Amino acid sequence: QMGKFTFDISDDFVKQLGNLADVERIAPMMIQESLPIIQAKFKSVLSSHSDTGELVDSIKITKAGKTKNKYGKYFGLVAPTGYSKKQNGYLRKGKHGKVLRKNGKLAGSEKVDGGVRDKTRNMEKAIFLEYGTSKGQPARPFISKVINSTESQVLNKMQEVFNREVDK
Repeated sequence: QMGKFTFDISDDFVKQLGNLADVERIAPMMIQESLPIIQAKFKSVLSSHSDTGELVDSIKITKAGKTKNKYGKYFGLVAPTGYSKKQNGYLRKGKHGKVLRKNGKLAGSEKVDGGVRDKTRNMEKAIFLEYGTSKGQPARPFISKVINSTESQVLNKMQEVFNREVDK
């Protein structure tokens, strides 16, 4: 899905872990304990942009996991969540626009005169910042800044967790 910031442990490292009986327990733990480093940097970098307080507050961590496909990669996710409370997004006119429904009610949308106004997702705000918009908002990339500035800290944290768990 577009807009998610994910990472996984390299295949070489997983091979090194292969002889370890506790891979299923340790690999997600290594990722989970490193995610706050990325979350903190995301919040720090986004705080420098004007009017991003709501976006900053929406940056959340999900539980580390393993893909269910044939590759079985471990992953973690740090991403903006929810909808903007401050502004409304695009107005869709007419009856044929796709409306998200949850239990028979509009989800992420509100009825207004002349159609349905979609609420702006915080993920969309992040994408608009990263890539700009067709309406003239310039791109202000921040994701690569976060990745580049946290890589060594994340790897060190993962190594620390690995060593701690193997030494148990």
